[in-house]
Amino acid sequence: MGASPALVAVAPTHEWRYIGSTSTLARAMWPLAPHDLDVARRLQQAEDFDWAALAAQQAAEKAAKAVLLHAGLPADPTHNIRSLFGALVTAGVASREAVAALRLPI
Repeated sequence: MGASPALVAVAPTHEWRYIGSTSTLARAMWPLAPHDLDVARRLQQAEDFDWAALAAQQAAEKAAKAVLLHAGLPADPTHNIRSLFGALVTAGVASREAVAALRLPI
């Protein structure tokens, strides 16, 4: 039986990395993304826009990380959406055009 996925500091830089079964972690993260998006929608309806934005970002992060991990690629524990989407493009999982379409004016 494989080790459970975990977030650990890797020496010598002490950068954070996921270790263990990435497919298990991907399966755990994927259902959390729509949940966070649902929370964001409810917060938006309640006009709590700051928290709605945070929940929406969390949903995007979890979805992107789950896709990267499912593809067997590293998903650094970052909150940088641009970096995560860039990793999806670099990995060939998403096109530059698809990522560019996400940059719509608010």
